Amino acid sequence: MIPASPTQPSSLPLEQLSPSSRTRIPDAHADAAFTLDERELAERRARSKRRLHTVQIPAIRAIGFVVLCTMVLLQEPAGARFGHEARLLLALDLIYPLLSWIALRLCFGRTGPIDLGLVFLHLDILAWLPNLGRLETSNLFFGYLLLVRVADQTGFGMRRALYFDNVVTVAYLGWSALASAHGSPVATWSQRLTIAATIYLIGIYLSLTGAVTEQLRGRTRRAVRTARQLVAELQHETKQLEAQAVELEHARRAAEEASRIKSQFLAVMSHEIRTPMNGILGTIELLLLTHLSQNQQQLAKLAQQSARSLLGLMEDLLDLSRIEAGRLRLQPVMFDLRALLEEVVELTRVTAGQNQITVSAHLPATLPRSVHADPMRLRQLLLNLLHNAVKFSPPRTGRAMLEAVVLDSRPGRARVRFEVRDNGIGIPSDQLERIFEAFAQVDSSATRRYGGTGLGLTIVKELVDVMGGHITAESSPGVGSVFRVELEFATEGDINGSL
Repeated sequence: MIPASPTQPSSLPLEQLSPSSRTRIPDAHADAAFTLDERELAERRARSKRRLHTVQIPAIRAIGFVVLCTMVLLQEPAGARFGHEARLLLALDLIYPLLSWIALRLCFGRTGPIDLGLVFLHLDILAWLPNLGRLETSNLFFGYLLLVRVADQTGFGMRRALYFDNVVTVAYLGWSALASAHGSPVATWSQRLTIAATIYLIGIYLSLTGAVTEQLRGRTRRAVRTARQLVAELQHETKQLEAQAVELEHARRAAEEASRIKSQFLAVMSHEIRTPMNGILGTIELLLLTHLSQNQQQLAKLAQQSARSLLGLMEDLLDLSRIEAGRLRLQPVMFDLRALLEEVVELTRVTAGQNQITVSAHLPATLPRSVHADPMRLRQLLLNLLHNAVKFSPPRTGRAMLEAVVLDSRPGRARVRFEVRDNGIGIPSDQLERIFEAFAQVDSSATRRYGGTGLGLTIVKELVDVMGGHITAESSPGVGSVFRVELEFATEGDINGSL
């Protein structure tokens, strides 16, 4: 007899949502899925409403009438035979819910503005009253059974529960008047009025609980509505992110292709330009061996210096393109590390002597004699650092020093730190991270004042990475800079052991 509360569209956790914003499951459990499709929502609500009014509520009503039949049977004296009135009552309790169920199944949604389910809820009260007349002969308490109709309507809200509270109270008073008119000695009017008042007051209390239920349902609806809005926004943002991801992927591929083409172009152009530049340098050297006037000698030497600078730039571009393309290959061999370091310092002194800059070296006695590495790339790395130190040091008072520090030495392996110091113009701390970027200069005027393209430190950084090392820099404006490179070498013992 107690109908279920109106079902609400239920939802699943957001992590169970499919990319299409819904989870498809069999129709028998369709209400358990979450969807943002308005058409799907309307279909689910319609199915839920039909199931509520044609299956759930009629089933519970039928169970309630079966309970009434059982109560009527239990009230009959043991061994007594049912009279005609009792049999009619039992037939009413069994046939009426069955017929109403059939009517709801066949006519639901076809009665226009008339709510057939609500009509049967009123007719139920009339069907209960004959049972009440038979039950109250043993106990007037059975009159309170009418409150069941109020209780089962609290799920629909306070107003509906209050409405049925008035209906059952009026129905009980009408039944009482009918029983009094037929001279029923079961109860006096004062007793029936007391029961009617009690039914009404208890019904009001039950209706107030319906207000709480209604508030909770309202909060649930708002929460579900908010959740749907959030999911819709999340779905929209997800689509935007997916579109952005596709665009970024296209941009990444385009950038990689452009970088590949750039590196290939640099490699080709550097190689092609280097060939005629070597011819120009050779021609200038031959020209300098001829009889030239002093002015012609100066012009030829200037052309030779410019050609060498241009050739050096081509070599840097070629190395950078090889590194970016991943085609730079080390060629490790055994060599004398101390001799290589001394050679680097001597080569740098030739350049530094023109500006009277002091170039020195500090090489400890613990430095390993023979190491296994690529001597050409190590020489290039250290020369770039020393030339950079010389370039930014002040003439006549400038100093550049190469220091080697053995950090770890064990049989077969040695870790060495190379430090290149200068007392040049220095680098601001907020610019230190940029100095290893290609074509980067701390000051845009540095290119005009000191020359260079900003590729030297970039190549140094890439070479250190290829060699498996680590490079850091410290500097203070007006004080100077220190570049530290840590590399690990295999020594002669490790090479022999591996052989």
